[in-house]
Amino acid sequence: MTLERDRLQAQCAEATDLDLARILTVDRSDAVEALVQEATRELERRQLTVETILNRVQVRVGAADAADATIAQACSLISDSVPLHAVAAVSHALDETMVLQREGWGWVFHHYDGDNYGESYLIEEDERAVEVLDSFLRMQPWQPLAGDPDHIDNWETLAHTEEAQVVVEAAQRLTAAGIIHLVRSPLFTPEGDSHVSLLVPQPDKEAAEEALGISRRSLRQLKKEAQALAKTQNRQAELEVYEQLARIDPSNGAVHYNHGVVHLEMDHPEEALLCFLEAAAPTLGHLPEKPEPPRSRVGPGGVFAMLGIVARHLGGPPKTPGPDYLLDIDLQLQRLHERFGDRVDLLHGLAGLARWQADGARARNCYERILRLDENDEVARFQLAYLSASD
Repeated sequence: MTLERDRLQAQCAEATDLDLARILTVDRSDAVEALVQEATRELERRQLTVETILNRVQVRVGAADAADATIAQACSLISDSVPLHAVAAVSHALDETMVLQREGWGWVFHHYDGDNYGESYLIEEDERAVEVLDSFLRMQPWQPLAGDPDHIDNWETLAHTEEAQVVVEAAQRLTAAGIIHLVRSPLFTPEGDSHVSLLVPQPDKEAAEEALGISRRSLRQLKKEAQALAKTQNRQAELEVYEQLARIDPSNGAVHYNHGVVHLEMDHPEEALLCFLEAAAPTLGHLPEKPEPPRSRVGPGGVFAMLGIVARHLGGPPKTPGPDYLLDIDLQLQRLHERFGDRVDLLHGLAGLARWQADGARARNCYERILRLDENDEVARFQLAYLSASD
């Protein structure tokens, strides 16, 4: 008996503080009582407690670097003051991480062991979310508190777009309808992928589509109706169809383009411009080495417009627009500028397209005019400095 105790005493004396804490927490149910007692005595000799050892965690908010924190500080991240869709990661010393994400209905906890994703847990109440995180960081049984696990990879995708506002607005509607959902930000996608996705559990997909007004059948019917109306002179009826399509298929650039065409033919230039800005957003969003421009009411600066007789766009915009496509946008944007004069959104579009054509002089002129309109426009100021430095 003495030999066994001596062996356990030597084992604990050589153990790290964290090893001792592990014996007394996650491994306790599998450890012999003599080892538990010896680990307890060893911590006392070191004048340490399990709580002291575990009360050192790492927190990373969004894409920021990790920072040391206490358990209480980490748990304070769970608050109704946290912005919707915000993400934070909290790791304890055993290299397990809980990624917290706030949604309009509550919290999603994603559990990782090292770099390996395990499961996700859906927690509606802040109080229970705090309890789960506290137990996780103290290495106490937390799964029973978290409830049944889920796996996000099995969820259904309702939207997948680089236009974050489209997804955010859809998420708000799902919250109002009481439907569980998750906004997956680019933090969870491979480097270089800036898409934002809206996910729902598979059993809730039909209810979510109904809440968003999405019906595959109604989409097909409306598109056929729009194509038929384009051959008539009933622009008002066609406009009403595209207004419906824009609401239920907001990530479809062709819908916004056609919506703008109808407005243009009805001599609604301002409304047409807003639609074209939305249709052009993906094009300008892919221009190289360019931060996201400030948004107008519906999208970044830039226009996909045709003045005069315009054919409807029956498909989506090219995934990789060629020179003719961008040059046409540039031409129509210049015509709209002649009509409206200097506007920040138009000038940002012209500047972006000038940069795409390597026309630094024209781009600089646009950014200078933007700053005359709004001296606080950070994008214009940044790009002007960038262009000057690259001369």
